[in-house]
Amino acid sequence: MSNKINLSPKEWDAIREVARALRFFAEERMYTYIDRIADAFSPNIAVAALKDALRALRSEVTRNPNIYLPSENSIEIVIKLLSEKRDSGNVLAALALSFRPRKTSSKVEGGGS
Repeated sequence: MSNKINLSPKEWDAIREVARALRFFAEERMYTYIDRIADAFSPNIAVAALKDALRALRSEVTRNPNIYLPSENSIEIVIKLLSEKRDSGNVLAALALSFRPRKTSSKVEGGGS
């Protein structure tokens, strides 16, 4: 038995997009939604946790319009994955908990000629 999860490039893109949105909760130290997705005992529980997280994100957008919301297509793909591939919830949660890439400055410190 292999622990490898096989995802198409389109499925990976969808998981990354939804994880990007869920990262808001990790940054705010509100891990409940992410944990519920990762720890779900059934696909229905994982999908319900995702729905609750998306509802909370939608509410946050009214206070902070810069919050990222995933596309409907990506959400559909992730729901299908959560329903068919149990490990996809763990992948989604792990990516949501990852840090954003830090922007590097191209300025040179010090100056002088």
